[in-house]
Amino acid sequence: MTNQNEMWECSECGDTQGRHDMCFEGDLCGECHEMRPNCRGCQTKSNVSEQSDAYGYSTGYWCDSCYESDRYPYRRDRYFDESYAGERLEDDY
Repeated sequence: MTNQNEMWECSECGDTQGRHDMCFEGDLCGECHEMRPNCRGCQTKSNVSEQSDAYGYSTGYWCDSCYESDRYPYRRDRYFDESYAGERLEDDY
């Protein structure tokens, strides 16, 4: 029989777990841990959040370290900027 002090609660679903149930990072039960998305760069499940490109389209789930490194191919500073297209609106030439 499991004692009261050996019980823990999942931080996402709130289910009460016993001492023989696995506890993952962030006090997650096995089901909630499996439902979390993997990082597209390194396949980790920790610190993963959905990112978007310069136009607002989702690029998937990326961890912080992959997002800040060269693994993230959708960097906003690499997009084409219309202001440097060679055309001007001003007639100052």
